[in-house]
Amino acid sequence: MKKRAIERHLAKKAEDFLASVADETLRAVMRENLVITGGAIVSLLAGKTPNDYDCYFKNVETVRKVANHYVREFAKMPPPRYRTCGSSVEIYVVDLDKNGERLKSGVNENPCDHVAVVVKSMGVASNIETNDYMYFESEADPGIQSAAFIDKVMGAETKEQRAEREKSKYRPVFLTSNAITLSDHVQLVLRFTGTAEEIHKNFDFVHCTCSWSFKTGVVWSTEALESMLNKRLVYVGSKYPVCSFFRVRKFLSRGWTISAGEMLKICWQISNLDLNNIIVLQDQLIGADTAYFVQLLGMLKSDRERAAKEGRKWVLDDNYVAQLVDTIFG
Repeated sequence: MKKRAIERHLAKKAEDFLASVADETLRAVMRENLVITGGAIVSLLAGKTPNDYDCYFKNVETVRKVANHYVREFAKMPPPRYRTCGSSVEIYVVDLDKNGERLKSGVNENPCDHVAVVVKSMGVASNIETNDYMYFESEADPGIQSAAFIDKVMGAETKEQRAEREKSKYRPVFLTSNAITLSDHVQLVLRFTGTAEEIHKNFDFVHCTCSWSFKTGVVWSTEALESMLNKRLVYVGSKYPVCSFFRVRKFLSRGWTISAGEMLKICWQISNLDLNNIIVLQDQLIGADTAYFVQLLGMLKSDRERAAKEGRKWVLDDNYVAQLVDTIFG
């Protein structure tokens, strides 16, 4: 597709999505601050239909309003089961600082860096780091995937209820701490805000740094276009190099190539991470999109908690992790 055709396509999709928001004030704020970036533009350039449209917003205030709106919408028409262990599930939005710590009025000195959707359940054991609240992707049973967790905690629905739910375009169907997935191939990313340039600082490969907004239209760089034309991965650095390392497999399966030098860039960034810290490891694995990593994190946390109760020192070493990985992935 040519640039103008891509701009028309994205504008039409954005207008269709925004039309589903009944609140006129919220709709106007979303329109003003909406940025679409990532794989959708890459797909359109190649003449393919995007798998989804990743939507970001320019500031935390807008993201907070958007997150609260879709949490309310989710509660109106939840997926099948809405309780676990006999207790109701409470879903809400919290403010977090740059370290991922929850902000409390008059207590925290750090400003709000981003917001997150959390689920609190009195019937599910919480993790130490989450202080009696937990994310969907951190379910207490480490063998359950995020999607399966949502299905587990939501009660059975009738055919009539399902038909009514599916009539609504752009309805929230899946919530995690970092994003809200809507029907009709739209994903609202909560974790990062700012201009397209600021958001792209969190990205990994240069071909993903094309963007669109109502104000700017499509924006891309020569480097991004060259990468796409040659199907050659160019690593520009990321806050999540572990995820980037896993993402390479996806691109290789699609016929892309990557040089040893680009792989070294990723390895170099990974070497600066303290993956022995479970909080760091969990942060790096969020977005890797595999239930096996959820299971790994769950087993590590359970073992650490047992060690604390027994009064023994808990050590995370290479052999221990290798044994767990062989058990889970084997």
